[in-house]
Amino acid sequence: MWDKLGEKELVVQFQQFCGLRWKNHKSNDIHSDLEITKSETKSDKCLQNGGLENSNIQTSDFEYNSVVHVLFYLSSALGDEQVLIALLSFVLWNIDEKAVIKAYLSLAISLYLGQGAKDTFLAPRPPSPPVIRVEKKYAEEYSTPSTHAMIGLVVPFSLVYYTHENFEYNIYFAVFIASIYSSLVAASRVYLGMHYVTDVIYGILFEIIIIMAVFPILKELQIEIWCQTSPNILSLVVVCPVMLLYLYPTSTPMSYNTYSDTALVLGCAAGALVGLRFSAHNETLMSQFLVKMQQISTPKLIMFYALRFSVGTVLLALTRIVSKWCVTSSLSKMLPSYRTAKPLNYKRHVEVPHKLITYGLVSFNAIYLAPQFFKHFGLS
Repeated sequence: MWDKLGEKELVVQFQQFCGLRWKNHKSNDIHSDLEITKSETKSDKCLQNGGLENSNIQTSDFEYNSVVHVLFYLSSALGDEQVLIALLSFVLWNIDEKAVIKAYLSLAISLYLGQGAKDTFLAPRPPSPPVIRVEKKYAEEYSTPSTHAMIGLVVPFSLVYYTHENFEYNIYFAVFIASIYSSLVAASRVYLGMHYVTDVIYGILFEIIIIMAVFPILKELQIEIWCQTSPNILSLVVVCPVMLLYLYPTSTPMSYNTYSDTALVLGCAAGALVGLRFSAHNETLMSQFLVKMQQISTPKLIMFYALRFSVGTVLLALTRIVSKWCVTSSLSKMLPSYRTAKPLNYKRHVEVPHKLITYGLVSFNAIYLAPQFFKHFGLS
């Protein structure tokens, strides 16, 4: 039973059940798909992760149900960098700052362990063909466990867990929405051809263990008091990410794809803690904002939320653009050419530091600078 869950045939069957299949096949059954694609795989590129991928696959090569296709594409995006930053920023600026910082830390711990597990097990992704690999963005990464499934679990449930102590709402409905979020993200990874079913199951089980260990600790931790009073906080947020990246398993060239993403999430967590260190007065601003929001009508409230989110998003986008240019151009000029000429060396010596520093600044500005902008523009 368990072996069957880890077979590529099950991925193909799920794709076909959802309406995703190769074009111009004589039959729509799984055996026909596997037989027809045998000849196609002869010219395919054998990836370093052990999977087969036809790099010439285009949208015109397969057919799909448009509604289901869009649903799973959008669901998968719920685990991507841009959507996560937008979601957490909205909650940060409009609902609960402390909950988002704890969610940042939960996400950082989960992704560090999940990505590290990927680059320890070195499990290949499902071969394409016979699987239709719709998404290419994360194709050159290992497969087990599914970190998208882990993200899809930790983000919504951390927000529910950490906000419920400060706000009154229907916890059962919130858990239901969080479960739908998690299920869609997990299923989308199989539909897009990025994971075996077992990868998703391992990711969910691994994340449940992490949640059980981490959530209660962070809930009881008075993190804002610790950040604002500890004399060692600045040293810790600089040393810890560097040490964690040093200890990260990078046994193959492909490991550096996940390595740079790990640097990104560690940078976000470090930047959030530094931002909290300098933002003692922002808590008063947030309290005043929440009181003010209770006194205005729903249409005005929505507009107010949208304005704060828009101003904050522009600030973070500018931070990312400027920081990325400064860090990458500086490192490219400072480092010897042999450290940046090859793609792998560029990832190691330029891209990883850029993501650590850039997203540290993005997170810092989200916590510290954005509330100052809101006050300046009369949005607090």
